[in-house]
Amino acid sequence: MTNVQEIKTLHEIQADVNFLVDTGIKPVNIPSTPGGGKSEHIGEYETQTVRVRDARPLSSNLSLDREGFTLVILETEVLDFYDSEQIKNIYHRELQELVQRETEAKEVVVFDHTLRAGDENIRKLKQVREPVKRAHNDYTVKSGPVRVQDWFGKENAGPYLKRRFAIINIWRSILGAVETNPLAICDARSVALGDMVATERRAAERVGETYRLTYNSNQKWFYFPLMQRNEAMLIKSYDSKDDGRARFAPHTAIVDPETPPKAKPRQSIESRVLTMILVFWSNSRLTGSPSCLLPMMVRFKVSGIRETVNQSSPTSTTVRLIPSRAIHPFGTRKRVHSEAQEIFRSRLFSDLRISLIFPVVSTCPET
Repeated sequence: MTNVQEIKTLHEIQADVNFLVDTGIKPVNIPSTPGGGKSEHIGEYETQTVRVRDARPLSSNLSLDREGFTLVILETEVLDFYDSEQIKNIYHRELQELVQRETEAKEVVVFDHTLRAGDENIRKLKQVREPVKRAHNDYTVKSGPVRVQDWFGKENAGPYLKRRFAIINIWRSILGAVETNPLAICDARSVALGDMVATERRAAERVGETYRLTYNSNQKWFYFPLMQRNEAMLIKSYDSKDDGRARFAPHTAIVDPETPPKAKPRQSIESRVLTMILVFWSNSRLTGSPSCLLPMMVRFKVSGIRETVNQSSPTSTTVRLIPSRAIHPFGTRKRVHSEAQEIFRSRLFSDLRISLIFPVVSTCPET
């Protein structure tokens, strides 16, 4: 975990960030279109100069569930990110493997990606969008679940919405180092829910909802200077779990005052993945309180039997309390309880074939 002393010694820049001014009227964002079309914004904004710290020295200690972002190495077999077939056939698989490795999600679905360029000529040539230069978060408490329904269909989304799920943005350079318009990101712990204002996102293909960020002097901003092509930033855009962990990490493109003259314009890709992080809970037989069904260590004293002549002295030992597990396909389920087991009956969805782990309560301490 990062500490205050570490943060104070970080290199930093002063950068202008565009914040929403909350007037009580719901703002509207009409996003830019591929090929150079400019974005439009209905609402009042202000520019504040903020301190943006270099997060590279902290990268090994960052956490998606704490700060809301992290930096990873992501080598790729993609040669041309402007080739949609390579994105679909190669990059999607690489993203799924990355996110499963970083989050231990049971299922990862890549459902969206956006290419951006800082140069207007490149945008017109490659038919991509401009960088977003307003502090924002991609999803809200309302639009996160709606995205799940959009993807799986309302008739199939119910079981997913009952589990923990998250939407993660994977942001990277697609051509060399990022020399201009780097992405600045706000530490999720420094953002109050009241700092974010639900904003209508009025795109040609669909109407959704994002957050626009209002200024708060407590917000802490970071960036990774000169991100390379083999690096990727993971950003928490939404988490259904509301227990104190990071749920939203607002971000924005900024102008780095240290950018050298004749620096190459940024070219980047941001991909959004839906992660199904399924956690099952049970009551601990030792404490009686809910506990996550993960391997645990329980320590207690073990003594000999009183009636024996050679009574052993108390010794310390370690007992593993690891619940047994039964593998069962995903579906609606009915539990039939007996004293030592749980039986699951399932009605499968014909179009969903996902292997899940259903834990069975361990009897280890009693047997």
